[in-house]
Amino acid sequence: RPLHRGVHPQEGGAEGKELAAKGADAATSEAPRKMDAFTLAMELERQAGESAESIPLRYKNRTFTLSGRAKYVRKDGDVYRVAFDIPEQRDRAFGNLGRKSYSKMDISCLMAPSHSAWAIALREGEKIRLTGKYYDFDDIKRVMWLGGCKPE
Repeated sequence: RPLHRGVHPQEGGAEGKELAAKGADAATSEAPRKMDAFTLAMELERQAGESAESIPLRYKNRTFTLSGRAKYVRKDGDVYRVAFDIPEQRDRAFGNLGRKSYSKMDISCLMAPSHSAWAIALREGEKIRLTGKYYDFDDIKRVMWLGGCKPE
């Protein structure tokens, strides 16, 4: 669905990047986007395959409430990092359903310092629902980080 003059946000070029930046600025006052972590990972896989450079512009200042299962908890500097368990493509029940295949994308939350005890008590495979703000994206490591995360 075109957003502006026939340009899609997944398209590259100056117009696509400009629209992604405008969308990110508009998102600063919105409520958190609530979704499953797997769904966001699939969205990121597709977008990174089309234009990884647009992801930071597209998600800057956006807040998410993500649901899923904990893959692991690790100390990361002064905070704890909680990674969502995103299945490998070969382990997905429906495969890629004929769509173009991209590399698996991971999502991790850097917990707010006040929630360290909660993160330490978390166990692998436990259901989680975390709210955090876009922090960073690394196309080489295939991961997006949310910062200041708190459990819901």
